[in-house]
Amino acid sequence: STKPPYRDHAPIPDKVLVEDHIAASIYRNAGYQNVSIMEKVYRYEYLEEIQPRRRSGWCLIAPGLHDGAVMLEQLAVEINRHPDKTWVVKPHPRGDNQYLEQWSTRDNLHISERTVAELLAEVSEVFVTYSSVGLEARQLGLKVTVISIPGRINTSPLLDIID
Repeated sequence: STKPPYRDHAPIPDKVLVEDHIAASIYRNAGYQNVSIMEKVYRYEYLEEIQPRRRSGWCLIAPGLHDGAVMLEQLAVEINRHPDKTWVVKPHPRGDNQYLEQWSTRDNLHISERTVAELLAEVSEVFVTYSSVGLEARQLGLKVTVISIPGRINTSPLLDIID
C-alpha cells in the first residue's frame, strides 16, 4: 500500500527504476505506481568495451551460485556429443566449486578464472541457468541457451524472451 500504517503492510515506493520492459510490466502488474525504465544500466557499462572475437565452437558455461554441479551433469551429454567444441566453465566466484575436480580431466572442458568480460569477448555461445551472464551475452548478440534443472525453479528473465 501507499498509505500508513506500515506496521500492517510494507509501503510501496514512490518511484521504481527498472532495467527493461519485462521488469516494468512485472512491477506495474503488482500495483506499483511511477515505474520508469532506466536510460542507462550502469552495471552493463563494461559490455561497451568488449570487442567480440566469437571463436567458433567456443562455449561458455556460467553456472549460478549453487547449481554448477547439477548444471554440468545436465550438459554432460552435450559436452560428450561435441568433443570438437571448447567448453569453458566460469565457476561462480562465491560458489562451492569442489565439483569441478571431476571435470578437470576432460580434454575439451576448461575451467577459467578469467573475467566474464574476457570470456564473453571470446566465445560464440553461452549456457546459463539463472545467471545474469546470460542477459549480458544476449546484449552482445551471442547465442544463449538456458539450462533448466529438473526439480528447481528457474527465475531467469531469459525464459520470457528467448525462443
